[in-house]
Amino acid sequence: MAAPPTYRIRELARITGLTVRAIRYYVQLGLVPRPKPRGVATVYSREQLLRLQAIAHMRKRERLRLPAVKRRLSTMTLEQIEQLVTPPAPGPAAPVDPLANKGARWDRIELLPGLELCVRTDATTLVRRLASEILAGYGATK
Repeated sequence: MAAPPTYRIRELARITGLTVRAIRYYVQLGLVPRPKPRGVATVYSREQLLRLQAIAHMRKRERLRLPAVKRRLSTMTLEQIEQLVTPPAPGPAAPVDPLANKGARWDRIELLPGLELCVRTDATTLVRRLASEILAGYGATK
């Protein structure tokens, strides 16, 4: 039986897109279990890799702060963490329904003359906040 894969910290950084410093910080905060110290030869397990990938996912895609990430990770099993970070297998493409958004209402936000940003009226709070930030950063001053 083959030994489970192990990773050095630089490999984890490359795989996850996190910095070595961030990885050490997440270990220090208890978001990731501490590796067995072996000096420069310290290795990390698959579980630690998955947890780091989950942290990166929650921080980037879900825009969660570290306390929320820590709470969420504490309630997840390793299988749930793996499901979170593993993209689903490609299945048959869903047919595109050209009438799916028919009747949807849109708010038009003029950024500059000739440039508009369209936001659906039923958009989430996050989408509306991003639209406001775009307007504040790139909109014309009147």
